[in-house]
Amino acid sequence: GEVMADASSSDDGTSMFVITIAVVAVGLVVGFVARRLLGGGDGAARAAAKAKRREQQRRPVPDSVKAAAARGGVSVTGVFLYPLKSGRAVSVASWPLDVAGPMHDRRWMVVDASGRFQSQRQIPRLALIEARLGVDTPKGGSQNPDDGFDGITLADGSPEAGRAGAMEDLSVPLVVSGDSEAETVVVEVWGEKFDNAVDQGDDAARWLCEFLRKDGLRLVHMDDACIRHVPPGFPLEEGAVAAGSKTSNRVSLADGFPMLMTSEESLADLRESINAGAGRGGASEAKGEGEGAALPMNRFRPNIVVRGAEAWAEDWWRRVTIGNVRLHGVKRCTRCIQTTTDQATAEQGGFYAEPLKTLRAARLEPLSKATVCFGMNVCHAWPPPQGEELVLRVGDEVVVE
Repeated sequence: GEVMADASSSDDGTSMFVITIAVVAVGLVVGFVARRLLGGGDGAARAAAKAKRREQQRRPVPDSVKAAAARGGVSVTGVFLYPLKSGRAVSVASWPLDVAGPMHDRRWMVVDASGRFQSQRQIPRLALIEARLGVDTPKGGSQNPDDGFDGITLADGSPEAGRAGAMEDLSVPLVVSGDSEAETVVVEVWGEKFDNAVDQGDDAARWLCEFLRKDGLRLVHMDDACIRHVPPGFPLEEGAVAAGSKTSNRVSLADGFPMLMTSEESLADLRESINAGAGRGGASEAKGEGEGAALPMNRFRPNIVVRGAEAWAEDWWRRVTIGNVRLHGVKRCTRCIQTTTDQATAEQGGFYAEPLKTLRAARLEPLSKATVCFGMNVCHAWPPPQGEELVLRVGDEVVVE
């Protein structure tokens, strides 16, 4: 009887311990869910504090950058959009902006069977896809935003295009939320999942799988019903919300921010550094002399290219006005293996190839020593003044405050 009593007492103690642990665990889970779904305020406060810390840790603006900003003379030399995320760039003379950035920029995206985004990091051949806006005009469409878009045309931009066996162009009529045939799906970009992306059909999927030589791919589109916000915790323009709330800056299917701005002077300086390293024997994998000189701006996939500032001045630009577009510098753009992908051939050099090799020597992100930087991520002030359309134009003056 005593043995049975001891065993019963032990079982009761174990049961109470398990129940206590379970209650605590459930409480933690419920509290976390409540904060995420209902409270929001704690997360907003943490993100705002993180943004404040980043702001305080910014390096002082060099006097030379201040003097150059006062002199002026900076202008836009290139405006680019990328209708298909990780697809080939489209160069335009001018382009309007909407709430999420350049209109139609990165609104189409390739995903795998699980809905996870695919980029040149995993599939370098994405660089060879020309996504032309519009499906009714010759050769796949117009790049005039006033024409009204009804989809895109997927075109083979590889060196083999036009030869026997090359892929034919495919017109992909736009399917949006609310269409009878629309299938909305959950997609993921850098761990962030969001719904209401619209699948663009089996024909587009088959074309992508064949061209990219990978099964299970789908094409999705972001329309007005699919909403993303910039990542929380970055210093945004005064008065903006930096906590990922429903009133913060919106973004397309880009990695994190509406636009990327780079400068010709920074690229020229990087080219010189690459060549200098090769001359010292510090770039043993360099493909011949003058590798830096051959490095094109398209490796960095900017939306806005400027000229007239000193090299790397954009690192410190916080407020910039181009025409009637007011931009705010959010963070330096951290770079990855995609910068080693030749945008004309889809050949990828790898993590130890240029320009990453030289960038690691001199362009480390001050707040994250494991990452290298080129260019500045920017957000635009929105909404525009009543009745105005925000437009970026090649040739416009860049006013740095």
